[in-house]
Amino acid sequence: MFDAPFDATYAWLGIALFSVVVAGVVTTLPETPPPDVDGVAYTVDSVADGDHPATAEHGLVADRIRFTDRSVALEADGAVAHATLHGEVTPAPEGDGGSADLRRVLTGMPPERVFEDSEAFAIAAREARAAEHEWYPAPSRLTVRQVHYGEVHVTLVG
Repeated sequence: MFDAPFDATYAWLGIALFSVVVAGVVTTLPETPPPDVDGVAYTVDSVADGDHPATAEHGLVADRIRFTDRSVALEADGAVAHATLHGEVTPAPEGDGGSADLRRVLTGMPPERVFEDSEAFAIAAREARAAEHEWYPAPSRLTVRQVHYGEVHVTLVG
């Protein structure tokens, strides 16, 4: 009368096995969500798609960032997220590389004060888009600026 039915042993073994499986799944889930690359892409596209010069900023929670002329990627805690951009963008990351003049324009300086003429501005932008697409440390705020210098229209990001 006080004996456990034979089926109860299998039920307890099944519950124990299920608990181990659930614990294994929970420990493999990422600790943080992937970076918000769609929000970044939306901000960049909203500036790049406009007909007039504009500037926008977007807060980032990421370790590294990489731009190509038509895409953006963010990495945070080993998770990488990608998004395609509608318009062409020109990376102007921080640093001493060839994009230092473009970085000055991105941060607010008029292109006329940085470049000799609109052709020099166009060449610098073209070279920045053609450069190796490297990962850079992500800033806490991404700046996007559409700049017009003569007939040259460039969307700078960094």
